[in-house]
Amino acid sequence: MKRPLLIAVCAVLSISAWGQSAIISDVIAILGEGRTVSCSYSYSLRGDFPMKGSGTAVLCGDMFHLKENGTDNYSDGVTTWTVDNASREVVVSESGPSILERIKSYAGQVRDFRFDGSTLHCSAVSESEGLDFDFQASGIKVEEATPSADAFRFDVSSLDKSWIITDLR
Repeated sequence: MKRPLLIAVCAVLSISAWGQSAIISDVIAILGEGRTVSCSYSYSLRGDFPMKGSGTAVLCGDMFHLKENGTDNYSDGVTTWTVDNASREVVVSESGPSILERIKSYAGQVRDFRFDGSTLHCSAVSESEGLDFDFQASGIKVEEATPSADAFRFDVSSLDKSWIITDLR
C-alpha cells in the first residue's frame, strides 16, 4: 500500500515545477488551497525489488486518484480504495498519513530536480525506507476548480458478486 502513496507524493512534488522559484512550502500551500493538480507520470524504483511503472494522477489536498496498469487508487483523505480491475478485487483501508505529511518527510531526499516547462524529473533516496527512485511527470496542470470529494471515492456497492472486497478498516 506504500507504493500508491509514494506515487501520489511524487506527483504532488512535481507541481513545484509549476513555478521555477516554487519550493516545497509553496506546494503545500497550493494543495491547502484546494487546487487540483493532474499529470501523467512514470517512475523507476531501484534496489532489492526494482520496478517501473507509469500512469496518471489527479490530486486535490489529501485526496487523489491514480490510474496505473489496470489498477485504480482512490483516496478521499480518510479511506483508500485500491481497485484491481483485472482481478476484480478491491482493498479498502484507512488512508494513513496525509499526502502533505508525506511531502514533508520526502522533501529533504529529493535530488537532481529538473524542469523544462512541460516535464519534471527528480530522483529521491530514502535510506530509512529503502527507496531509491527516479520520477518524471508530464502534462502538469494546476486548476483552481475543486472537484467533488465523490471523484476520489470508489462505490463498492455498485459491484456485482464476482468482485472480492477486502475491507481492512
